[in-house]
Amino acid sequence: MNLTHRFKTFGLTGTVVLSLAVSVTAQQRPDPVAEDPPTGDVQYATANRTVAIASGGVRMNGVLFVAQGAGPHRNVILLHGFPGNERNLDLAQAMRRAGWNVLTFQYRGAWGSEGSFSFTGVVDDVSAAIAFLRGPEGVAGRGDPGQIVLVGHSMGGWAALMSATRDPNVRAVASIAGWNIGRASRELVDAEKYTAAVKATETSVRPLRGTTPDALVRERAAHVEDWDLTKYAPQLATKSVLLIGGQRDSQAPMPENHIPLVTALEGQGAPNLKIVVLDADHAFSDKRVALTRAVLSWLETLKGR
Repeated sequence: MNLTHRFKTFGLTGTVVLSLAVSVTAQQRPDPVAEDPPTGDVQYATANRTVAIASGGVRMNGVLFVAQGAGPHRNVILLHGFPGNERNLDLAQAMRRAGWNVLTFQYRGAWGSEGSFSFTGVVDDVSAAIAFLRGPEGVAGRGDPGQIVLVGHSMGGWAALMSATRDPNVRAVASIAGWNIGRASRELVDAEKYTAAVKATETSVRPLRGTTPDALVRERAAHVEDWDLTKYAPQLATKSVLLIGGQRDSQAPMPENHIPLVTALEGQGAPNLKIVVLDADHAFSDKRVALTRAVLSWLETLKGR
């Protein structure tokens, strides 16, 4: 699928377009999107391991999807959004079938994890998850502690990109329908828009604890500059970056959340920037297969890096 025309529609030129085809014939292996791996490896079988990840003195709930084979396997940390109604576990399973270990978890104060939720805490929680995979439990899961990729959706996309700037050893990061919290929060200086944002946040705090809608919006308003991803383009440009956007996304619209970041990255050269635009909503509700192929295609390009 050639998406060049769609990029031009959004004013993006000169950007590398990522093919959505996953090459499987050259590897002589099952298609991880549509086929299960062969069975029989009893000693090094796939496994779902329930884990507890320490962060800020409390524990976060998580699951480590261990890939088949002796490994060591490269690792993906899959980050959910705000509050996390879409977990993208179909992606986790497909990435595991492609040979990756995948760690999913719930941030502090979210969906039963201990502690209190905050946007500031989310980024620290990602650092804790990275440390977990580099530790004995990650290695025991047949994971390679030196090969960790961050993949996040919505707020998780923002957290993935922010976290990648903090850790020079994270060399690849993907943002799916990423929410650029800093840039999107500029409008909160307007009292009416602030009030509207608090109202819009009310339903999202139901699975969260230790916070309120006003506290979360106030936190956003206090971090407009340092949470704007465009500020970190120089650091991100040195990494492999995948940005996936949905043309029908009303929650993280492309003009506000994607184009400024792409422009900033292209301004830095960003030799390993890949972009995919799909005709999809924020959750990619009707484009799950296309989304999965896009992510797996990009992961294939990371081999040898």
